[in-house]
Amino acid sequence: MKQQQKIIVIDCRMISMSGIGTYLQHIIPGIIKSKKFTVHCLGYSELANYEWADKVTVKLMKAKILSIAEQLELPFAIPKCDIFWSPNWNVPLLPIKAVSRLATIHDVYHLANAEKFSPVLIMMVKIFMKRLAIYPKLVTVSEFSKREICRLTNVPTAKIEVIPLAPKEVQISTVRSGLATNYILYVGNVKPHKNLRLALEAFQRLSQEELSFVIVGKRDGFITNDTSFGDLIKELGAKIKFTGIVDDDRLAEYYKNATLFLFPSLYEGFGLPILEAMEANIPIIASNAASIPEVGGELVHYFDPTDVNDLLRKLRLFFDGQLKDLTGGYPMHLKNFSWQKAINSHIKILETI
Repeated sequence: MKQQQKIIVIDCRMISMSGIGTYLQHIIPGIIKSKKFTVHCLGYSELANYEWADKVTVKLMKAKILSIAEQLELPFAIPKCDIFWSPNWNVPLLPIKAVSRLATIHDVYHLANAEKFSPVLIMMVKIFMKRLAIYPKLVTVSEFSKREICRLTNVPTAKIEVIPLAPKEVQISTVRSGLATNYILYVGNVKPHKNLRLALEAFQRLSQEELSFVIVGKRDGFITNDTSFGDLIKELGAKIKFTGIVDDDRLAEYYKNATLFLFPSLYEGFGLPILEAMEANIPIIASNAASIPEVGGELVHYFDPTDVNDLLRKLRLFFDGQLKDLTGGYPMHLKNFSWQKAINSHIKILETI
C-alpha cells in the first residue's frame, strides 16, 4: 500500500523580500519537485506569479506580517496538517491544527543589539523566541547564527540544524550596458548594521580620481538619525551611484564588471553577497565580523568593521596591487554551497519530525 504523503503548510508571505524571499524561492520548488509531500502555501496574491503555484494549494491571507491581525488570522488560515513551517521567527502564538512544526531563524540581530530597538519590539521578539523553544527542530543558516540563538534564547543546541544558503544561479553577461568602468560594488540595504557609512568614509579618503562607488539598492529610506551621513553622500556627488532595485540579470552584470566587492557589515546571519561575488570571480574585501569569515573562508581579505583606517589600508593595498589574488580558490570553495544540498537537508528534516 502506498504511504500517504505528509501535508506541509508553508508560510510564504515573505517570498518577494530579499534574504528570506531568496531562500523560499529556492527551497519550495525543490520540496515540490521531490513529490514526497502535499504542499499548502499561505501568502498573498503574488504567489500566482510563481511557476509552481498550480502544484500547491494556496491560501490567501490579508493580515500584514508582524501584526496582531496576523496572529488572529493564522489559526484559521492554517488547515489541519502534519507540519507547519515558518521561514522566520514570527510563528503562530495561538494553537494551530498542525501535528508538528518547523521554523527557520536566519539571525537574532534584534536580540544581539537590543539597545538599538524599542523595548516593545524586543519584548515581542522574546515572546516569539520563547514559543520557538517548544519546536522539535529549528533551521538556521550558519554556525554563527546557531551560537547566537543558543546564547540569546533558551533553545537547546541539539534542536538547531545548520543549513547554509547558496548563490543564485544566474547567467552572467559580459556586456557593460552603460556601467561605470572602474567601481567598488556594494550590494544590500542601508540599515545601520550594514556599516555603509564607514565604507563610504574610507572610499572618500581613498581619493581615487577615476573610481566610483556603486550601491545596488534604493537611495530612499536611509535608516539613520545621523544627518552628517546625508552630507557625506552629497560630498561624494557623482562618485556614488544608487542603482535602485535591479533584477537578477542586471545584478549579475554589476557583479561581473566590478573592480572590487566590498562587504562592510557589522552583523550578518549568513552573508550571501559574498558567494554571489565569488560566482562573478571578483576580488572581495569584507568585514571580519559575525558569520562573514565562515562564508568567505580564506578567500576574502578581511578588515575590522569598527576601524575605518583598517579598511582604508586594505583598499590602498588593493589598488596598489599589493593584495594577493585569491579568486583562483573560488570554484572549489563554492562547491560547499549548493541549493540542492539545502533542499535535500530540508526534505530530510521534514521527513523525520
